[in-house]
Amino acid sequence: MVKFSISLTTCISILVIGLNNDVFAAGSERLQNLQPSDPGYVGALNDRPSNGPSETTEPTTGTIKPLNADYWYQYEPSTIKVLMREKNDPTATGPVKSYDFGYYLQNVLPNEWFASWPSEALKAGAVSVRSYAWYCTNHYKYPNIGAALDNTINSQVFKPGTAVSKTNSAISATSGEALIYGGTEIPGYYKAGSYGPDRDSSSYNINNNAYQNGEHYWADQGKTYRWMLTYYYPGTSIITGNGD
Repeated sequence: MVKFSISLTTCISILVIGLNNDVFAAGSERLQNLQPSDPGYVGALNDRPSNGPSETTEPTTGTIKPLNADYWYQYEPSTIKVLMREKNDPTATGPVKSYDFGYYLQNVLPNEWFASWPSEALKAGAVSVRSYAWYCTNHYKYPNIGAALDNTINSQVFKPGTAVSKTNSAISATSGEALIYGGTEIPGYYKAGSYGPDRDSSSYNINNNAYQNGEHYWADQGKTYRWMLTYYYPGTSIITGNGD
């Protein structure tokens, strides 16, 4: 999942807001840092689905499903095993380490979403980040070495010691919330996308992405994070696990 600076074909200089330009987001695409009012703002990269026709149909508000002892998601994971590649290099090797799940989330979100963005956008990001990590704890990316995921753009950028209060608040406000479809967990993919109403699809697909710039846009329009999650992940529900 990818964050954050891109090299535009027009060679426009991009301002990095509060983070180094080596911080990325999921899906191996970089999030541009220009704002809509900046000269040269271009929305999305040419190879992104968001360059197609805009989807403007408004979804219904997302619902929270109650806990049920028969469901796999009654409890948010307590720990997660991370392949810690050296210097967050997606091609490097490194040890597998176990981290508290909450600590992991706190040190991913500020490396994937700008902490300066509106709180509703950060809350939406928190649910996507949690959903992806939760999904990987049940579907290891690196089963041969016992790692759920790694600390790079191959998965989500995880940098211990980078947590900040605003993104921590977004994680707390969405405590235990994750995405499901028909009772099954989904990975909650995301990418840069455009600042606007574009999205991958108006119908469910497990590969649908939330658009980070798009969540910024919708937050600026006064939309809630649950509305955004239903918009980018149509047909899904939000469940909540209270941890174990």
